[in-house]
This record gives sequence, C-alpha cells and structure tokens, in this order.
Amino acid sequence: MLYLLVALTNPGIVAVDDYHLIARFIPAQRASASAIIEGIGIRSPLVPLLHLGITRLALAAGVEHPLWQLHVDMVVVGLLSFTSLLWAARASFEAYDVVSRRRHRVVAAALIGFYFLAALFLTRPMVEAMAAPFLAISAGLACRYWVRGTPGPLILSLVALAVASMMRPQAGVCALALGAIVVLRRRPRDLLILAATGLVCIVLTGLPDLVLRGRFHESLRRYVAFNLAESSRFGVGPWYVYVLVLLALTLPPVFLSRFPGFPWRERYRPLLPTLMYFVVFVVAHSAVPHKEERFMIPAMPLLLVLLTPLTTWLIERPEARWRLWLLLGANAVLLVLAVTNPLQASAIRLARFLDAHPEFGAVSRVKPGPIVVAEMLVRHPLAVSSVRQAADAPHDCSTLVVAFAQSEGARALGADSRRVSVGRFSPGPLEQLVVAINPGPNARRGALEAFAERDCPSGGVR
Repeated sequence: MLYLLVALTNPGIVAVDDYHLIARFIPAQRASASAIIEGIGIRSPLVPLLHLGITRLALAAGVEHPLWQLHVDMVVVGLLSFTSLLWAARASFEAYDVVSRRRHRVVAAALIGFYFLAALFLTRPMVEAMAAPFLAISAGLACRYWVRGTPGPLILSLVALAVASMMRPQAGVCALALGAIVVLRRRPRDLLILAATGLVCIVLTGLPDLVLRGRFHESLRRYVAFNLAESSRFGVGPWYVYVLVLLALTLPPVFLSRFPGFPWRERYRPLLPTLMYFVVFVVAHSAVPHKEERFMIPAMPLLLVLLTPLTTWLIERPEARWRLWLLLGANAVLLVLAVTNPLQASAIRLARFLDAHPEFGAVSRVKPGPIVVAEMLVRHPLAVSSVRQAADAPHDCSTLVVAFAQSEGARALGADSRRVSVGRFSPGPLEQLVVAINPGPNARRGALEAFAERDCPSGGVR
C-alpha cells in the first residue's frame, strides 16, 4: 500500500506548525503529557496527546529511535486516513445504480490511493491531515442522509464533523452546508435533531479542555481570539489563492475542459452534499486573509470524490482517452517526485548527521534560522539556539553552527579561519525547484551548511 510505503520512507516536515506539533511528542522518551498541556498555547492539547499515546506505545514495543517513532506515528495516521477515506467514498456513491456504484467506488479508491499528493499529505501527523478523514466521513454520511432521509446518517455526520473540528477548528464551517442540506431535504423535524445533536457535540468537545486546561473550550477561545487579532498580519494572500491551488491540483487541461454529453445532473445530484461541503470550506477559507496551501488539505479528499464521476467518464468514452492518458502520465511523474522527495529534506539530512555525531550537543542557527528538526530526531539531547549574525555564534567544540548555504551567514562562517565546513545538506530536486520558483516563502526549504571549530576533534568530520 502506497500510504504505508510513504509513511515508512518519507518523514518530511510539511510546515513550521507541523514541526512544532511533532516536537511535542517525539522523542517519546523525553515527551510528557504535562509538558504538552502546559506549553500548547492557543491550540488544543488533544491532538499531540493522541500522538504521544502512539509514540509511547511504539517505545514500549522497543522502538527507541525518535525517527522510527515518527515513522510508526505516520503509519497509524496513514492507515486511519486511507481506510476512512475508502469508507467515505463508498458512502458517497450509494445512490448510483449497482453497476455505476461499483465503477465509481473503484475509481474513487484509485484516486484516493494514488493521486500524486494524497499519500504524501494524508500520512503527516498535522492537524489538517488529521481532520481530512473525519471531514470526508461527515460528507459521505451527509450523502447517505441526502439519499435515505433518515436521521441516523445526519446525526453521525455531525458527530464526524465535530471530531474533524477538534483536529482543525475551521472544519466546523461545514456545519453550514449540513444545515442547508436538511433545508433542501425539506424535513423541518430533522433541523431540531441537528440542533440537539449540535448542542451535545458542543458539550462533549469542550469537556477535554475542561479536564485538561480547567476551562470549557479553552483552546477554542484562545484560537479564535488569536486568529481574529493576528490573521491579517502574516501569510496574507488574495482571495483567489485557493482557487488557483485547487485548479492546479486538477492537472489542467485534464479536468479543466468541456465534457460534451456528460450527464451532470445524473452524476452529481447524489454528490450534492460533498459539493456543498467543498464550496463552503473553500469560500470560508478564501474570505480569511491568512492563507497557506496546507489549509486546503482537509478538502483534498472531497475534491477527489468530486473528480471521480469525471474520471469515470474519461474511462468510459474512447474519444476522451487522450485526457485519461494525460492524467495517468502527469500523475505518475508527480507521484514519483512527491513520494521520493522528502519535504524539508535538508533539515532531515542535518538531523541524521547530528544523530551520527553525538559529539555535537548543541546547534546554533544563524538567523534567518533554518528549521532544525534534529532536536526531536536525534537520540542524544540537543540544545538549539539562534544568533542574529555569524559573529555571535559560540566557539566551542560541542556546538555545530548552521546557516542557509546561500546566505550571508554561511559566507561569514566560511570566511572565519577558526571554523571549517563539515557538511552541506541539500533538498531534493522537487524542493529545489520550489525554492527556485518562489525563493521568498520557500527559503526554509533550501540547502543548509554546517560549521565546526577547526581546532577541535570534530573539525575534521565529513
């Protein structure tokens, strides 16, 4: 299974927030529930505590290396994502006739399993990836309610949405879509059921904070207050950013084209809830100034379900086969690049270097400092600090000084006769391309260079 392969071979860090989350539960030997609760800040402690449970079980089973604890955690996340998404896709196509239902479920499984970014993103222990399967389950149950009109799927759909919101609070906006579905179904009694279920979910999702942090929905309070005050200060982008990102994910011109003779109403009416979830999610996120591509990860499975009828039509129509072959070819190339190029590869390679050289007990980053994931991925304790310029970096044998390879800091360190370069850690080809295209926000993915004291025993390390 591709998700397992990626989880076992590609431990890349997607984003800075992803790194901060992982550092709370890895290595399991040094992580603790109390430290997570005390230092979590505006976020809910529930997600890192769940991951800590996984890594502690791995440690109890004999997995001592922090990197392999991360691999185990990613395997669990990947299995949860893949099995949940398969079930959600199965529920989404329930209203189709027997032959079409089977065909669409097979195509949806292929897209979920092999679409070029799915296995990479949906195996990460990040809040967006954790929310994705529960959001997809909620949409699948909403489709089942749309077809059956019974309250059971509606109640379970809202429960799944509440779980997704505990992982990523913004997922809760899809409750608007769920309410609209009930209105379109013209079942006033179900609005009361939905409201009652919502009240129960609000109470239950607030209890973990009451127990762990002493106040009902304390994490949500802090999170909302922070975003209201700060979301316009960083990562600001135009409203259409996510539209462009999602269009790119459809690999134009495969899907961004005319489909003459395609039965839109017949194929998409059963998927109206999924479409509404997707539109509400994207529109709500587009209205917020703070934008990062990873915020769309929860909507990725919804997009794959919505692409399934069009992909099935490409398979059924011989005259459209050129687009099918384009989809298969482009996806195969991008899949290989995504799977074989770890994200933040330079930081991972630096961590492996430090793990192999325990004589370095400290790392000093020259600002703008690269992400140093070594403090959580090496077996020995490692102190990480930052300095404003190379001249401020400490001169001692146990400290490795790190800077971006093309930065002023690296040039200053290289010109210092007391230091010697002991390693250059490059990103993979895909990240090199990303840095070349947009070096500003992607500078953290660039090559790193490490320096040691020349006169120390470690000065000759290579």
